[in-house]
Parts: sequence; C-alpha cells; structure tokens
Amino acid sequence: RIAEQIAKNESCNFIATGDNLGQVGSQTLANMQVISRAVSMEILRPILTNDKLETIALAKQYGTYELSIGPEMCSVLGPKHPATASRLEVIEHEEGRIDMQSLMDEQLAAAEIISL
Repeated sequence: RIAEQIAKNESCNFIATGDNLGQVGSQTLANMQVISRAVSMEILRPILTNDKLETIALAKQYGTYELSIGPEMCSVLGPKHPATASRLEVIEHEEGRIDMQSLMDEQLAAAEIISL
C-alpha cells in the first residue's frame, strides 16, 4: 500500500517488486495473490523466476547489491515459520487491530526516492 501511494505520487502506473518465487519462505504464489489484492495497481514482478545468481548479477548491475547483502529482514524480524498460504480474510482481520493509516503516514514521511 505504501508502494502504491509512492507510485501515485510519482505519477507511475505500476508497482515493480523484487519478489522471487521461493527465495524466502513467505514468497509463495498464495501470498503474492493476497498482496496483489491489497492494492489497485498492477504489480510487476520482473525477477519472479530468476535463480539466485541471476538476481545477484542484476543487483550488482544496478548498484543495489551492497544494500541487499545484509541479513534477510524477513528472517531477522519475521516469525521462525512464516505463513506460506495466507488468507485475505485473516490478513484483513489482523490489520484491523492496528492503526494502518498512521503506520502508512509515518512510513511515507520517511520514504526516500532513489533514481537508478
């Protein structure tokens, strides 16, 4: 949702992500479908089926490799056993327990646009 708002602010028509099927436990088709339903924009996933070496080569080419070699944030901040088949109604219920708008506003204020 934050990416969608940034895209709208920047007059973009699509969101592009670095999702890579199966690269981490939570990047499954079921979870990506739930994520896609949270926004109204089309989500492009250009490296969805890359193997790890292809993704590393692209990161080096675009100058983002150094940003990506730290610990996997999903592993550091996420649960030991991430959900691999999330259900939209469960996600919506859990989101209802927090102030999503304040969270989004805070993150949008801290966002930095970097042109590659």
